[in-house]
Amino acid sequence: MLKAMLKDEAPMRRDAKTSPEFIVTETGGNVEVEKAKWISTLEKYANYDKPEFTHWFFGKMTKEQVGQLAYKHVDHHLRQFNS
Repeated sequence: MLKAMLKDEAPMRRDAKTSPEFIVTETGGNVEVEKAKWISTLEKYANYDKPEFTHWFFGKMTKEQVGQLAYKHVDHHLRQFNS
């Protein structure tokens, strides 16, 4: 499944599986604070140095696969909110 997702520049499907721990149930909050946290998390990928990572759904991934998936995931959410 990972290879199929990363094979080209096509965006992630809208119905991609989400881990229950990532499902947002809050109805309030400070968007600017959350945006700053998200940007900080993204910036950490610039120095990502784990040679191997285990994803909850895809299993073991290379550094390159992690980068590609992070890009597609961010793109997915920006499209979701028309950003």
